[in-house]
Amino acid sequence: MRLSTSIINNNCKNYFRTASRYQNKIDKFASEENNNNTPDIDDISEKEWKEHIIKLASSSIREGFSEQESLCLNLILKATPVETISESLNLKKNTAYVMRQRIIEKLNRKVRFLNEELG
Repeated sequence: MRLSTSIINNNCKNYFRTASRYQNKIDKFASEENNNNTPDIDDISEKEWKEHIIKLASSSIREGFSEQESLCLNLILKATPVETISESLNLKKNTAYVMRQRIIEKLNRKVRFLNEELG
């Protein structure tokens, strides 16, 4: 009698331990899902909207640019350092800085205009 009682007792303990481990895994997974830093849909749409506006603005202002200014705009949009821009376009550093600043000012004006019109 004592042996069967201890077998039943051990089986019950094993069952509850297994159930407890299973529940802990579920809880851990659920907490990781809640703490997961996945981007919010609003953040994604805001980022895509900004990229869209910048593409519209850059294509719009590109029409009035020379070939060299267009190349500079492409490099600016790729976040190329001014030193690299001056080397690739065979410009003096100061000329590249001035060109970059003027292009950025035009781009910012166009972005603000498009945001007001479309946003």
